[in-house]
Amino acid sequence: MSDISNTNGKCRSVFFRIFTSTLGLCALIIISAVLLGYSLLERDLERNAKNILGVSSSLITDCLDAGLPLDKISRAAKSFDTELNIRTTLIGSRGEVLFDSEADALKMPNHLDRTEVKKALNGEKTFEQRHSETLFKRMIYVAAPAGKIANGGVKFCVRQSIPASSLAKSRQLLAADCAAMASIAILAAAVFSWLIAKRISTPLKRLTGLSIQYTNGNFDVSPRKSNISEIDTLSDSLSNMARNLKKRIKSLKKRNYELDEIFGQMAECVFICSQDGRIRRFNKALAKLFRIPEDAENLDTAASLRNSELLEAIDETFRTKKAVSKIVEVSTEGSYAITSTPLPYNSQNARALIVMRNVSPERRAERLRREFVSGVSHELKTPITSIKMCAETLSELDISQDAKHFAQMINSQSDRMANLVNDMLLLSRIEFTEEYAKKTFTRFKVRGLLAEALSSHAPQAESMEDSSEIICPEDLEISGDRTLVLIAVSSLVDNAVKYGGKNCKITLSGRKDGDKTIISVKDSGPGIAAEYLPRLFERFFRVDKGRSRALGGTGLGLAIVKHVAIMHGGEATVKSQINEGSEFSISIADRL
Repeated sequence: MSDISNTNGKCRSVFFRIFTSTLGLCALIIISAVLLGYSLLERDLERNAKNILGVSSSLITDCLDAGLPLDKISRAAKSFDTELNIRTTLIGSRGEVLFDSEADALKMPNHLDRTEVKKALNGEKTFEQRHSETLFKRMIYVAAPAGKIANGGVKFCVRQSIPASSLAKSRQLLAADCAAMASIAILAAAVFSWLIAKRISTPLKRLTGLSIQYTNGNFDVSPRKSNISEIDTLSDSLSNMARNLKKRIKSLKKRNYELDEIFGQMAECVFICSQDGRIRRFNKALAKLFRIPEDAENLDTAASLRNSELLEAIDETFRTKKAVSKIVEVSTEGSYAITSTPLPYNSQNARALIVMRNVSPERRAERLRREFVSGVSHELKTPITSIKMCAETLSELDISQDAKHFAQMINSQSDRMANLVNDMLLLSRIEFTEEYAKKTFTRFKVRGLLAEALSSHAPQAESMEDSSEIICPEDLEISGDRTLVLIAVSSLVDNAVKYGGKNCKITLSGRKDGDKTIISVKDSGPGIAAEYLPRLFERFFRVDKGRSRALGGTGLGLAIVKHVAIMHGGEATVKSQINEGSEFSISIADRL
């Protein structure tokens, strides 16, 4: 109701503004026209009064010039006074008053000092307005010369006058008429302004009501036509906009229903939290996991989740403004892989989307696999050792050459199987202790480790006539498991010696790269085809299976290298081109 009343108030304001503006403009024009007309009419009134005085004075002067007796002229002057309220005074050439239509001429003073009389006796007809000393009121005078004599002078001065008050009364009547006309015109302008304001404000009011309907979601209301094309155009635009909004809102509602359904039925725990420590939205899986009421709103993040690792990951997301991924233990519910991602849209409080996936079954299966591999490997070591001892014993006995050949084959294959079992045990140990190993990391120099790895393969390198060098700063240190890093680097050096060919140059290097340390082993061998590079670090993958077996490879060396790098917060990479050699690198994170 308040919106509607405000809108009606605004419409009334539009009506009031149009009405007052139009009426004010019309009133200004009318008043200006009336004032101008009054000024012109007042001027005409004064001019007409002077014309009347001029005509009547001319009649008297003509009578004097014709030599009519003064008694006849006096009767004519009295008739002017009676009929037209025109006072006539006849003055002689020496200023004496000979006749006056309203006063006793004998009692009147000499008028020679009067300005208009002087001018008239000098032959000049003049008009003047001043206060009469005889009648004690303001008069309008005309003084005309009469009775010309031979030397160019005049015998008489005919002076006529009318009271200025009579002209003032005429002005008052004129002003009253003008005021009446102005009032009638302003009243007509008010009616005209009201009609104009009503004609414009009414469709605007309907248009405002239409917009309120659209704002309240009622998009089916159609606009009414008016007599103003601009308002009709605006109405049509609003109607089209309403139709488009209705379609979009319907589409958005459908999409929101679908998203809400997907969001609610996801098996993963999903929620959105803000930097001010509030959970803005969550799904059923999260409510079930942390025993939160499904209809709860604006929950406190720390009080609702009660998991320090999870809260730490959320804080890190807001602090770094980057995605954070880690495994957290949620009491007795198991292990969850969480991914916390900052949301890109702007708001007063930054927000993050957190997805929690239950990885407990996968981790249990992985643990069982590792335990199985480790157990089987341990169990295989004893029979393999026994087979090797029996093969060595047989080869020392006095038996045929064929039997000795088979004994040597058994001995060779048992060595190969022992190497495979040892690699499987090592890989299983790395995978099993990967998330706990960093607790026992120590700091050590990289250059010493590279020299040790290179020296352990010096005999093989010399037999292949290979050359080698180490490029690494003396003070470069890393934090990690030295034994495992040494195994990884030794495995890369072993591959370079085995597959690099004769006269190969092997380069071991260590360098800083941002917050990581890069350890590389580069050779100038035949290189590896590009199609094999993505699979090099897979278990048991071999580029040349026959040659790899002949050289005693197990197919697990590069897989071990990859897991050692992952264990140290880095990764294993390879660059290679045919006939240009290969470069294997592992990165070690310094923050561990």
